[in-house]
Amino acid sequence: MENRKQVYIKTFGCQMNSYDSEIMAGVLNSQGYQITKNQVKADSGAAKSD
Repeated sequence: MENRKQVYIKTFGCQMNSYDSEIMAGVLNSQGYQITKNQVKADSGAAKSD
């Protein structure tokens, strides 16, 4: 199993922010990051808001 860096993404606001977060997750995943829903296990985090 690979040991990839984990990123936690928190989204605030409207539907477009959720869409933008999905795009961001896809880009990060394509760059070798694993998206996690557990912020404690995350190596880094990102927040999306208006």
